Amino acid sequence: MNYQMSLFNIDLEKKEAESSKIKIIAWNIQNSSKDRANKQFRWIHDMNPDIIVLTEVTFSAGFALIKAELEMQDYDVIYQKSDSYFTVIAIRNYQYYQEILDIIRLSERVNYIKLETPIGNIALIGVYAPTCSRDHEKILQKRKFHHELYNEVIDKIWRISSDTKIIVLGDFNILEPNHNPKYEGFSNYFKSYEQFTRKPFKDLYRYYESETMEYSWFGQGMYQRLDHIFATENILPYVNKVEYLHEPRRNKFSDHSALQIELNI
Repeated sequence: MNYQMSLFNIDLEKKEAESSKIKIIAWNIQNSSKDRANKQFRWIHDMNPDIIVLTEVTFSAGFALIKAELEMQDYDVIYQKSDSYFTVIAIRNYQYYQEILDIIRLSERVNYIKLETPIGNIALIGVYAPTCSRDHEKILQKRKFHHELYNEVIDKIWRISSDTKIIVLGDFNILEPNHNPKYEGFSNYFKSYEQFTRKPFKDLYRYYESETMEYSWFGQGMYQRLDHIFATENILPYVNKVEYLHEPRRNKFSDHSALQIELNI
């Protein structure tokens, strides 16, 4: 006798499979207008992440729309008030608490929460680093930003508890030293990239795709991998996928592609 599988059971199995993963997306939304923000939210809604890190955000009508829509979808929207750019973390489905950074230069552009998950505690840090400049003073300021981010936040978390899994993601505005093509000025920050990939940390995309050249920002005839996920090695057994999502950039929702990490739990 042949039995037909219930569609309800299929949906239930799919739901259970989805709930056994944590989906995290990082995306530079390019200080969105209200019109672009509406398109951006619809894309976020379709992607259905558990956590989304938004960078290059300002207090604007666009952000107000995204914030309101996310909250209607049961996300907690976390950020530090700022007169300039800041980083947003929106989260649902998981317990967390926010860590307030006491380093003024980092407090707006760096957003840090601790998650409680079935695979242990995860320190999740969203980052929007200053853009590149040829001005010497700005180059020094950007290097200092990266240095303080690593030494005063990331490395300090690791030294306090090496069991904690650390994920640092967002728009770092740096390129890896072997980036192809080469761009003048980015060599000023190669030491920053090397610092973020110092043991026990990995550039997760490059760890899984050792040869493939991928890019997250396109503009003015240039293409660069500015957005990264750096994480401690103890997260590797749980990584299901790391990938750049180009659809929102191709649809002109932003000049950045999004970056996704999916964890098995």
